[in-house]
Amino acid sequence: MGLFVSTTGASVPIPELGITIPHPSSNRDMGGQFTSLEIKNAESLTAAIRNGDLSWSKTSGGATEPALDYDEDILLSDETNLGVGLADDRLVTFKDLDDLAVEVISLPRFAVPLIMNGTMSDGDWITYSNYLPDARILIPQKSILRDIVWGNRSSSREFDLEFYKNGRTGTPYATREVRSGGSTYGAFYDQNDSFDQGDTLDIKYIDRGSNATDLHVILYFQTVP
Repeated sequence: MGLFVSTTGASVPIPELGITIPHPSSNRDMGGQFTSLEIKNAESLTAAIRNGDLSWSKTSGGATEPALDYDEDILLSDETNLGVGLADDRLVTFKDLDDLAVEVISLPRFAVPLIMNGTMSDGDWITYSNYLPDARILIPQKSILRDIVWGNRSSSREFDLEFYKNGRTGTPYATREVRSGGSTYGAFYDQNDSFDQGDTLDIKYIDRGSNATDLHVILYFQTVP
């Protein structure tokens, strides 16, 4: 279900949305242009429909609905009830997107920068600073490692990054290969490494033939409930 409007005789200004709907206009998709909350708060739009300056329908080219049946909450509706325990199949509404936006906003990201000045050697641990070789990366809250961005002074570096959780011994839980191919920077996007609050993360540098210099690594985490 959507909101499609047509002019009936003159252009209609909607100042809350920053637009004027020129005459003639037919089947303008308001739900495709504005959010459900913007539609709800557009009092000029509601008044124009109820006064008959705009006709409206729920689908493009669909039957014109009675002016006084218009509800500014139309795009906030979750579903059409067909009876007790029944619901009509529906497409995604703007309320779904609004709810998703709220969820995304409530799950912020945070970054952990790691700065290693000088030339890296095989087996070095990448920590907050090369002056803190024994420091562990402490995870402050339940989160997922999503993106890893790296850069160094030299081009065409070849090395691996071994990732360890809650200890520096044993087998790394992940190994990420860097083959920069002439570039001095790169990234690993859309990763999915899960951590609980209080976990530690350690990253070991493994030389593969050409040492990085002044290596910087930034870890981007997304918090989870």
